[in-house]
Amino acid sequence: MTVRYDERTALQSLVANDSSNHMAESDHIESYSKVLSLTKYLQIGLILLFFIIGSIAAPMAFRTGSDQQLNIFWLLIVLLGTHFLSLFLWLLSQLRQSAQTAHAPAWFSVLLNKLGRLFGLSEQTLSYFIQLRFSGAVGIWHIGRIVHSAWTGYLVGGLLSALLFLMTHQVQFIWETTLLTQTDFRTLTQAISVVPAWLGVAPPSLDDIAWSQIGNLTQPDDTRKTWAVWILSCVLIYGVMVRGLFVILCHLFYRQQRNKLWRSFIPTSRPDSQTHREILDAEQISVVQASAADAKVPAPKTAIIQTSQPVHYFLFEWSRGIPPALEQAEHLSTLNDSQAQQHFLETHQDGRIIVIDAEVSPDRGSLRFMGQAQPLTNQFYVCGDGFVEAWTQALLERGIEPRQIARLSDNHQG
Repeated sequence: MTVRYDERTALQSLVANDSSNHMAESDHIESYSKVLSLTKYLQIGLILLFFIIGSIAAPMAFRTGSDQQLNIFWLLIVLLGTHFLSLFLWLLSQLRQSAQTAHAPAWFSVLLNKLGRLFGLSEQTLSYFIQLRFSGAVGIWHIGRIVHSAWTGYLVGGLLSALLFLMTHQVQFIWETTLLTQTDFRTLTQAISVVPAWLGVAPPSLDDIAWSQIGNLTQPDDTRKTWAVWILSCVLIYGVMVRGLFVILCHLFYRQQRNKLWRSFIPTSRPDSQTHREILDAEQISVVQASAADAKVPAPKTAIIQTSQPVHYFLFEWSRGIPPALEQAEHLSTLNDSQAQQHFLETHQDGRIIVIDAEVSPDRGSLRFMGQAQPLTNQFYVCGDGFVEAWTQALLERGIEPRQIARLSDNHQG
């Protein structure tokens, strides 16, 4: 499994700062890639396991006697009870632990170490993996995503199994209770039906509720169908959709905290860096020339160069406003889709400059295009602050000359 560029850079930083490390960097990256593949398959296996458990549990909830009668709310409790209990326990655990001091659970570290020994993985690499994927707030949201994904699998399995059961069996839905009156039952049913009604699911009517009292020997087909659809919609809405929402939220928070953590491991400057600022066209656009001795781009020194050659600027995969320095540019295009990028590679033109959004981290597809565009491009401008060093280093690794890489200021220069 390929290691993302920013994750690999953070891993390289961890390896370089670990005095107890005795493995080559390439060996760590290869071992780390195996750990990523292992955890990916473990997560998929866990979801499938919960899916199977859910598909087995649902038919057990539908067990009926010779009279083929099912208690409506007992059925909902069996189908959704464990889901809500586990969700409550997860929320409670979130309140009890601080995102700033949380760490990967001990059982999880032990499990990874045992699996690592089973597959011949380095304990040091596993330690780096836990630091990059399961430390602090990253670990909280990562484990939360895994937990909710597994429960989503459980509920989807149960829902499909329940649907299959109701398609192949005819049952009679009843309500029987010692403490609740018919009015209480009707009120409870209407309360649960509020959200499904928003989505167009018809709630059981008063006649349906009356027909479902224990003692009625027959039940109309429409009443049975209404209760079946209502129960399935409750499992879908209060079960699958709720868990799916938590999966999405955990994934978004996980990505946010993960990227923040990875950036914290990447050094932002080095004392031996050398740079100088140049204005490379008639519009006096401020750029920072990257040093050949280092891939980092620290604070620039100032120098002014004038040139009258026509320049065509290409904003690569650009999603924010045009940089102020380029607002007066006569020739400005975007390379936001594969068609535009292919056209760029198939045409030849002097004075072409690609402007890269450094607020977005480099990926394999972007870097592949930069390598292909290098012979056809005069300069590569890196604009932004988030991933300036990562982009510069990646461009140098793709064989782009240091003199071709420059930093474009986001602000007008006076």
